[in-house]
Amino acid sequence: MPGRVETPSAEKSRTGTASTRRFHAAGCPDLDAAPTADRVLFVSYWDAVDGDYAPCPRCKPGP
Repeated sequence: MPGRVETPSAEKSRTGTASTRRFHAAGCPDLDAAPTADRVLFVSYWDAVDGDYAPCPRCKPGP
């Protein structure tokens, strides 16, 4: 099955934390506490999900 192709945009992007394999909405306290070296940038919600990251249960980033 082919993957999705998405155009990068600031509103759609999500940042993940490699050590927890979770991704966050901007301003999430859990993300703010994560070291910069542990962060992974995703183009969108679906990019993070396709990368086997789960949504953060605290900030609940939606698609």
